[in-house]
Amino acid sequence: MKGSLKVENPGFEYEIIEYNKIKDTYSELTMILYRFIREIWETHFHELN
Repeated sequence: MKGSLKVENPGFEYEIIEYNKIKDTYSELTMILYRFIREIWETHFHELN
């Protein structure tokens, strides 16, 4: 059990690091998209009124 844990541990840590990178990139993209959509929505909404 301990032996297999030692073998799997580096890969598991690597997966967590990769996930955090993807999560950070995803949240950045989400913020950019959100600002972009909000800008378009505001201009479109103001044109309607």
